Amino acid sequence: MNQGLPHRSAVISRGRRRLRYRVKRRLQGWFARFTGAEQVPLITLSVVIGSLAGVGSWAFRHLVNSIQTGFWDFGFERFFYFFLGTTSIPLVFVALPPILGGLLVGPLATLFPSEAKGHGVPEVMESVSMRG
Repeated sequence: MNQGLPHRSAVISRGRRRLRYRVKRRLQGWFARFTGAEQVPLITLSVVIGSLAGVGSWAFRHLVNSIQTGFWDFGFERFFYFFLGTTSIPLVFVALPPILGGLLVGPLATLFPSEAKGHGVPEVMESVSMRG
């Protein structure tokens, strides 16, 4: 029987609302102490963007390391041992990937982005703004 006591879920939700209110007030006070109210969103955005950039940098580094490990430590040694009977990688196969990459990227860089002639971001921006 209900003796006029509130339901358990109502008590829990009221406690959560109080906790949320306290945390919100403390964060607002903490931010107001260090900066003006108009700078809080900018600081929050910069922390979020910096954190995402750090995570992206970490993920990119590990992706490159994984690909390098997959090709050089596992794939090519087995290939050479199976076909050539040796586990040492010939110098031709060490130089071959950069050569193939250059042969692939060279024509793409000269044929497609005709507006992007230059050696950096400012030249590309100027070229796009001048020529569309």
